[in-house]
Amino acid sequence: MSKSAPLRRPNSPVRGTSLLWPVLAGAVLLALLGTWFALDRAPARLPVAAQSTPPAPPAPSSPAPALVDEATCQGCHGEQVRQWQGSHHQLAMQPATAQTVLGNFADVQFKSDRETTRFFRQGDRFWSTPQAPTAGPRISRWPMPSASSPCSST
Repeated sequence: MSKSAPLRRPNSPVRGTSLLWPVLAGAVLLALLGTWFALDRAPARLPVAAQSTPPAPPAPSSPAPALVDEATCQGCHGEQVRQWQGSHHQLAMQPATAQTVLGNFADVQFKSDRETTRFFRQGDRFWSTPQAPTAGPRISRWPMPSASSPCSST
């Protein structure tokens, strides 16, 4: 009789692989623990010294901001004021009068893709009323600023 190789069962583990799974599981566990420690670190808290003196009282409140005239601006911004004088922007800031308004306020409408705005006059005042196509006329009428009235809606 000839010697034959020992028979192996088809599902038997190969020598050396019995340690593979525990080592792999340990490596995954170490990676997870390392990630957890890296992400869970809170910033170090610094000790806070006790205050020996009470906090200073708040500064007095300054007056509310308000518009100023061009003479006030010119003190610090002379070059900008010179460029602004006579510009379309300066002319747009004038009170609305028959001499200064260049637009047509003879009860005309301007239609854009979103709304229609009506421009008209009542006495010496110039008004605009925006109107959205789906909402109908808005309640507000917006006066153009004039020398006799501040800019407000009614």
